[in-house]
Amino acid sequence: MEITMYIVWITIGIIAVIIETQTATQLGWAAALGSIGALITHGVTAGDPIWIEFAVFGTIWCFSWILLFLLIRPLSKKIHDKEDGYLNYIGQSYTAIKSNKNSFGELEINDKKFRFTSNQKIEKGDKVKVISIKGVTFSVEKEK
Repeated sequence: MEITMYIVWITIGIIAVIIETQTATQLGWAAALGSIGALITHGVTAGDPIWIEFAVFGTIWCFSWILLFLLIRPLSKKIHDKEDGYLNYIGQSYTAIKSNKNSFGELEINDKKFRFTSNQKIEKGDKVKVISIKGVTFSVEKEK
């Protein structure tokens, strides 16, 4: 049992890093940190009792995931916005290709269609100005 748990925790850490490189959700890094903590705990307690290793793994995983989420979230939003260039659309004027009768309308920008929402009634062909972007929905207002 002594060497087996070392292999288990190292394997979990390696698998977690591989998963993280494929998904980029911070769950893999959190699991890898948890497995390192469990590995150290196994070395200190010599695997007796084993539940302590699982408790350390779970605790470190939870806290490190929350910490990574809080640290990386603002950074990832900035990277995403710079990467896709959608921030350049804010303040620009476009023509609506579909009215917002059913709460959402459509804009066409560079041969791509985007949905929009507005507090104003906007008809097909109206000129609108993009105020903000939330997720995949543009907030617009009619141009005066």
